[in-house]
Amino acid sequence: GAAGARAQLGAGGAKGGRRWAGVGQGPDTPGVVGEMRAEDQIVPFVAADDPLAKAATLEASDLAGRSFVLREPGAATRQVADEALQRAGLTAHVSVELGTNEAVKRAVMGGLGLGLLSRRAIAVEVSVGMLKELKVPGLAAQRAIGVVWQEGALLNKAEQAFVDEIGRA
Repeated sequence: GAAGARAQLGAGGAKGGRRWAGVGQGPDTPGVVGEMRAEDQIVPFVAADDPLAKAATLEASDLAGRSFVLREPGAATRQVADEALQRAGLTAHVSVELGTNEAVKRAVMGGLGLGLLSRRAIAVEVSVGMLKELKVPGLAAQRAIGVVWQEGALLNKAEQAFVDEIGRA
């Protein structure tokens, strides 16, 4: 997750390893600097063939008793998702916790439960009809997206272009 990426960057990038990372929280590790670049939303979603996918709008109570597939504890996405669930008055029955957005999407597509991830993270799968974002007023939550890098490191042209693109997306 991002916390591990920040720690690895602070340790000098693990000898030629990671020089920068995308994160959902600002830098909090010595030797790591960065900036928040954009806003996104954590949104609920299901597999396209899930019965909930047919509803135009749902109430938070419609999700009560459903199994959730979430990121691992400590991930910024998980923190925002947990806070959104709490605000909506939902107690999530977590069927599985996974370490990457890709793993969460695949588990949801496989029918293991309802997911909560960044709208940007599910955009491609939603656009091709593999996943369906659920409209649940009061459940989506704003979050920041940023980039951190080793203090004093110079990003190469490709890295800088990617960082710049995050602010435009």
